[in-house]
Amino acid sequence: MKILFVIDDYFNRSNGMCISTQRFVGQYKKMGQDVRILSTNLGGQADYPVPQLNINIPFIRALIAKQGFHFARPVKKTIQQAVTWADVVQVETPFPIS
Repeated sequence: MKILFVIDDYFNRSNGMCISTQRFVGQYKKMGQDVRILSTNLGGQADYPVPQLNINIPFIRALIAKQGFHFARPVKKTIQQAVTWADVVQVETPFPIS
């Protein structure tokens, strides 16, 4: 089965959601599934990379920076390519990339 994970900041090592997703990906791969990632390339190389989305709202920007999280900017062509490849799409975050 071809499984696509959609997550803003897949390679983040300090965010619980990102770490949990990395573990799921590892387990699916151990089961022999074909898994690909749609995410930013910050800290690694996504199969379907998209650029970082810069948030320019002062309070929100400071909060996000403190958490070390990066939002992904949707790129329609990349998303279409990734979703077309997949049998199953696992959406991890409720943000614009998803």
